[in-house]
Amino acid sequence: RLFWSTAENGGFNGTRMATEEYTGNGEYQTLVFKMEGVTHWAESDITGLRLDPAEGTNVTGTSFDIDFIEISDGEALPPPSVTQRFDFEQNGNFEGWNPIKDIVNASVSGGYLSARSTGNDPILVKDGINFQADQVPHVLVRIRLSTPGTLELFWGTTQASGFAGTRRVAAPVAGGNTWQTVMLPLAGHAEWDGNTITRLRLDPTNQTDTDFSIDTIAISDGDADGDGIPDVFELEHNLNPLDPSDASEPAGGSGLTNLEAFVAGLDPSNPAVEFRISEMITSASGLKVSVDGKAGRIYRLYRSETLAADSWESLAVIGPLDANEVIEFSDPDQLQRAFYKVEVSLP
Repeated sequence: RLFWSTAENGGFNGTRMATEEYTGNGEYQTLVFKMEGVTHWAESDITGLRLDPAEGTNVTGTSFDIDFIEISDGEALPPPSVTQRFDFEQNGNFEGWNPIKDIVNASVSGGYLSARSTGNDPILVKDGINFQADQVPHVLVRIRLSTPGTLELFWGTTQASGFAGTRRVAAPVAGGNTWQTVMLPLAGHAEWDGNTITRLRLDPTNQTDTDFSIDTIAISDGDADGDGIPDVFELEHNLNPLDPSDASEPAGGSGLTNLEAFVAGLDPSNPAVEFRISEMITSASGLKVSVDGKAGRIYRLYRSETLAADSWESLAVIGPLDANEVIEFSDPDQLQRAFYKVEVSLP
């Protein structure tokens, strides 16, 4: 229930109240109070709000979580990022990751969660989460182990809250106390897709007497650091999917940034990386411009006769491409002088 006070009528009472029904089942639900035209709201100066999250005869002892409250002008909210990161920046704060089994000397200090395994099944559990699995293709963990082992992730859902081997993914981790960012792929798993995730369990290793430290656990929407470069691309090209600053760092020696190289479909780790027109041919029928196109990209040809900033005219658009291919633009106009450029972008 939502109550409000106005400049003319202070306090809260039932004459200034709106209600919306929550269906329950432990899942997040967006409730919208449509206030346009509501008596005592329209044309009033609102001075206070009161929200009763639950009311009725059977709500005593009911727990609830509120993700956001927005006083809206009617414009749709941008979709919230589903990415959740646990970076353990505050000493002593485990951020809800509780050691459950085969773990001693657990601490959070210096930006890491550190401990030692006393058996081959050390367990950390995170309760109180709620997100749609279809929005999370993978989880990233930056971890180091004193001896090689296997990192495992289990999950519980609204339909099956316990942990089981059927809801598990795993990946190897090198030893030697070397930091490693591990991707645990989840999209496509029969017990992940289409579910609401309510619990996570992380087993840092399957080895006993192993020291481990965890720098970050990221429940990722595909771009954990939000720098515009997908996590998969960053890992494949030796970038850091947990640090957005590398997007603006130079790629190779061409003057492109890592983000620009990704947008162009190029390898940022290649010293010779560059985006350029591969061929220009003039003839009696006009001009032909060729570019080595990359899958998923859109290409635009521009022309200017003066190079003034506002003089560039878009002539043609090709893409998004289904596969890598050479694309050709043509300009049939016969001009005494003209300048051309090609722009590449993502959809």
